[in-house]
Amino acid sequence: MSDWQERIHGYADGECDATEKAAVEAQVQSDRRAANELLWA
Repeated sequence: MSDWQERIHGYADGECDATEKAAVEAQVQSDRRAANELLWA
């Protein structure tokens, strides 16, 4: 499991603060964008 996935599980359990949650969500968005670019390239 990658680092950001572990952090997602962490904040899903209420262990992370809002700043970290926002950082994780930004990482997820950026990963999704990269995946979409590969998909539609």
